[in-house]
Amino acid sequence: MSVRQRIIDGYRVIYDDATARRMGGIRQKDTAPEIAVRRTLVALGLRYRVRNRDLPGSPDIANRSGGWAVFVHGCYWHRHLGCPRATTPRRNASFWRAKLAANVARDRRAAATLRRNGFRVLIVWECQTVQLNSMSRLVRRFVQKLATSYASGSIEPRIADRIGRSSEQSGRTARRPASRDVRVGASSHSRNLL
Repeated sequence: MSVRQRIIDGYRVIYDDATARRMGGIRQKDTAPEIAVRRTLVALGLRYRVRNRDLPGSPDIANRSGGWAVFVHGCYWHRHLGCPRATTPRRNASFWRAKLAANVARDRRAAATLRRNGFRVLIVWECQTVQLNSMSRLVRRFVQKLATSYASGSIEPRIADRIGRSSEQSGRTARRPASRDVRVGASSHSRNLL
């Protein structure tokens, strides 16, 4: 195991090849938690986009016309308070404390900017997506707030009806959209989420 060091943001960082490979393999988009949240939103009849680099903080999921955005945060990278996944590495601890604190500050600024611009913002933590029923309840509450807040047609009229129904009554299948927009429909996978 060869140990190397380099300067990153003014910190001397010590790392080995195995750690570099492990950290390099961490997905940044289309993670399992993101996909679970997307399936729930589709099951509730919402449309959204997933590549939102033009919005503050680049939300994982957003609907510009509906004025809402969802961030699916990893507990480690975004420092979920009280979560056992939000640990600080012992090696290069000062570097990681500064980096992770900057992530938290950036997240707060992004959410505040979106809210100032009239967006409703939901933050779903990685650990919340493990229990699909509780995550579905969280997303459903968010959708209910949207449904009562917006009469603009960005949320289709049948959503209010579908929120009250059990998932067993939803038997439609999702079709794959041509663009990055996700169309309305419940897939067989999403029926189990509600």
